[in-house]
Amino acid sequence: MTTGNSVSAASDRHGARVHDDSQLRDIEELVAKLKLVTKQLQLPPRTAPAGPADEES
Repeated sequence: MTTGNSVSAASDRHGARVHDDSQLRDIEELVAKLKLVTKQLQLPPRTAPAGPADEES
């Protein structure tokens, strides 16, 4: 069986595991982190408050 992109389906590959639950969780965690970072990058940058070094000038 082939998928729409002409790559054999995972179930057709000899000796390959269809999926691994721990790898799936790792991927889901990475996707969640990527979504968070993407959302943060869409926000305008915050200006840092003036610290003690800035006040001396």
